[in-house]
Amino acid sequence: FQLQSSVIDTIIKHVIDLEEGGRPATAAYYRQNPKNNEIIDETVKQLLQEDRAERSYSA
Repeated sequence: FQLQSSVIDTIIKHVIDLEEGGRPATAAYYRQNPKNNEIIDETVKQLLQEDRAERSYSA
């Protein structure tokens, strides 16, 4: 997975409505080989630095 360097100038805001008493779905973490982990870490770091993603503090 490789992101091309580009400028994103469109901001889309949205809301996810949950049912009363509902909880967001969760998924298990799947182990990756070291090379994939390196790619994932670098991609996330780049997205955070470019403000194209933001850190989540959910449980």
